Amino acid sequence: IQKHPKKKGSMLEKEIEELETLLADKNNVLSNTTDHTQLVDIAKEIENTQKSIELKSERWLVLAELM
Repeated sequence: IQKHPKKKGSMLEKEIEELETLLADKNNVLSNTTDHTQLVDIAKEIENTQKSIELKSERWLVLAELM
């Protein structure tokens, strides 16, 4: 069963907002971290979060065209 594109779009919007909040939090932690190992780990988490935002945003654009 496929969900309506509008409902999927709303869910994606919420997920994107949550990821953007998470990204901001990670950037704050990054700016207050001096340990090299933690910096590398947080930077990787930030990169993965940015990729997730990008993928979900692209999906949202596709769904927006269907609405």
